[in-house]
Amino acid sequence: PAPGQRREHLERVEAFFMSSEGSLLKFLIGVVVVALVYYFLRYTGAVLLPFFLAVVLAYVVNPLITPLEARGFRRDRLVVVFFLLVMAILVVAAQILVPWVAEVAAAQSAKFPAYLALFRKLPAQLEREALVRLPFGADTVARAIRAGQEHLLASLQALPQAAANMVPMLVHLAIIPFVMYFLLVQGPDLIEGLVRACPSRHM
Repeated sequence: PAPGQRREHLERVEAFFMSSEGSLLKFLIGVVVVALVYYFLRYTGAVLLPFFLAVVLAYVVNPLITPLEARGFRRDRLVVVFFLLVMAILVVAAQILVPWVAEVAAAQSAKFPAYLALFRKLPAQLEREALVRLPFGADTVARAIRAGQEHLLASLQALPQAAANMVPMLVHLAIIPFVMYFLLVQGPDLIEGLVRACPSRHM
C-alpha cells in the first residue's frame, strides 16, 4: 500500500483503540496477557528464578568490573578474580560461623527434652486457665488451643519432607554463578539489554 493508505490505516486503528470498544479490547488483551504470564511463571518459576537472580546480581556487580576494564585490565580475568574473592570471603565466613552454629545447636539440642516436655504441658495448662478465668467461650478457646497444638505437631513432622524438597531448589541456585560469569564476561551490553527487556521497567 501507498504511504498515504498506510497512514490512513494507522489513524483508523488509533481511533478504534481510543474509542470505548477499543478500550474494552485493550483491557481484555491485558487480562489475557497477565493470565498467560501468571501461568507461565507458575509452571516455570523454579527454573527461571536462578537466571533472574543471576541477571540481577550481574547488573549489581558490573559497575565494579567496568571501571577496571576501562583502565586496561582484561574483563575475563577481572571476573575470575572477583569470583575468587567472593569464594575466599565465603570460606572465611564459613570457618567463623559454622563452629558457632554447631555450638549453639549442640547447646539447644541438650535442652530439647525440656522444651518438648514444656510444649506437651503448655496446652493443658492454657486450657485450664481458660476454663477458670473466662466467663464464657472457654470451650471455644480450648478447642482453638488443641487445634493449634495439632497444627504445630503436623508442621514439625513435615519438616524432614520440607528439607528434602529444598534440595532441587539448591541445585537450581547452583546455576547462578555460572550464568553470572557468562553475563559478566560478555560485558555490560548484554546485561543492559536483558534489563531493558524486563517488563517491570514499564510499570
